[in-house]
Amino acid sequence: MNICKTKELIMQNGYDLVQPLMINGQMVEIVNNFKHLGTYIDSSLSFKENTNQIFFLKCSQRLYLLRKLNNFGVNYKISTLWIIKFSYSYS
Repeated sequence: MNICKTKELIMQNGYDLVQPLMINGQMVEIVNNFKHLGTYIDSSLSFKENTNQIFFLKCSQRLYLLRKLNNFGVNYKISTLWIIKFSYSYS
């Protein structure tokens, strides 16, 4: 087992009550959240970080599309309306 890649996520309020996990004499890192199979999981299972990452990705995609439409000389109002329609159609 690779200790450098191994993380421990504690899903309870009292961190002081839990003894650190030791593997082959090395302590496993305790984290508040981590990414597993593309989904961010945190200790309270709120998925706030996952939602923020999805929102950031969608905003980045829309802004990239607006920049490309602007480079092609598409009118700002038309491209904005198209982005709004596109966002509601495919989200």
